[in-house]
Amino acid sequence: MRGCIKFYEKCLGGKIEAMMTHGQSPTVQQVSPEWRNKIIHARMTVGGTVLMGSDALSDRYQEPQGFSLSVGVKDGAEAERVFQELEQSGKVQMPPQKTF
Repeated sequence: MRGCIKFYEKCLGGKIEAMMTHGQSPTVQQVSPEWRNKIIHARMTVGGTVLMGSDALSDRYQEPQGFSLSVGVKDGAEAERVFQELEQSGKVQMPPQKTF
């Protein structure tokens, strides 16, 4: 999760406002030692939008089946920059283009 949220911070021009590990939380005693460096809460703002995430404990983890990400920007150069960064680790279903 740490690498993922830092990637989106760089790519989307966001700002990480908080990132807490299980080891830093009040529930540290309820988590196995190998999970204490995993993220329990991350908060990032991108413009006026808040994104939050965390690592999933093994008993709650489900392998992702994929997801779609739509990003709206007003500037064409910024759209191209964001697209090229996301394209490196993702699968493009629709390249940047004007839509209705």
